[in-house]
Amino acid sequence: MVSANSANAPAGGATGPASRGPPSSGPPGAPTSARAVVASARVNLHRKIIKTALAGQHSPTPTGHLHFDEDALLPVGVLSDCAVYLSDHDNPADLLPHTPDGKPAPGTFRLGVSPGMVKHEGTRDLMWALGLLDQGHNPASHIKPTPM
Repeated sequence: MVSANSANAPAGGATGPASRGPPSSGPPGAPTSARAVVASARVNLHRKIIKTALAGQHSPTPTGHLHFDEDALLPVGVLSDCAVYLSDHDNPADLLPHTPDGKPAPGTFRLGVSPGMVKHEGTRDLMWALGLLDQGHNPASHIKPTPM
């Protein structure tokens, strides 16, 4: 199974009456608040990917040089706010690493709707993902179910 989790972060520029246009408006190099939000969300996504990979492997967390073992939980596709993981389970909660008492491992992805949590975007079978990867496509950009 292929399962995707998406960060609960805005994907784009500010909207509403106080909006001054898309995030790319303004002088080059002058960061806007929308760019700062997107950049912060991207950094947090990468931090959680690393923490999830390290929590999923059986060897101790490395110090200094970062190294992932073969059993590390690494995504097969990443987009701006989405990470796609391979799993033997239909339920994304079964995929994510937990502490011995059953709580989510610290710093990893947590399913939910509160800020800092992620939502399940979709589950597809492995052959679907392999077909996309063989064609050079990123599974993270195609994981969401298409509306009928």
